[in-house]
Amino acid sequence: MRQAAQANTGGFTLVDSMNLDRDRRALAPIVNGARVLGLSELTEGTDEFPDIVRRTLFALADSGFRGVAIQGPMPEALELNRWVQTSQGDPRRIMRALGSWRWDTREMWAFMLAMRMWNEAHKDRPLGFYAFEIPTAARAVQVATSLPDSVAGVALNQWLKRTYACVATNE
Repeated sequence: MRQAAQANTGGFTLVDSMNLDRDRRALAPIVNGARVLGLSELTEGTDEFPDIVRRTLFALADSGFRGVAIQGPMPEALELNRWVQTSQGDPRRIMRALGSWRWDTREMWAFMLAMRMWNEAHKDRPLGFYAFEIPTAARAVQVATSLPDSVAGVALNQWLKRTYACVATNE
């Protein structure tokens, strides 16, 4: 597995924040049709990382990428995703609730605003904001079962509410 990952890694440099075509050309050989792209920062909380993620995501948005996932609590990220896609909620409160100083920064706020503006301008291909840590099942279920149909879809919402009602009521 490690050899396969190393064989498919490569560096790239994003030079001009306004030249998405140049960024796309630099990234194309690396992603090569992938559906998921993992980006990691070497040190947590760097000022540049949210900008690099934003530029990478926007450069690849025309290629089928539809979101970014952070290492953070899933329920709060789903609430941010709701705001990114619908303007519903209080994004500043949610960013503080992500539980780490690194998410409540000017740079992350600029990233969230950029995603919201993208989604307003590209309603046919919205971007999402996700995370992959679950701090408590009850909180995750509460957030997941409160997503509007426009974000999660009617069928998924009905399934979530039916399947996880016992968790939401602490049974």
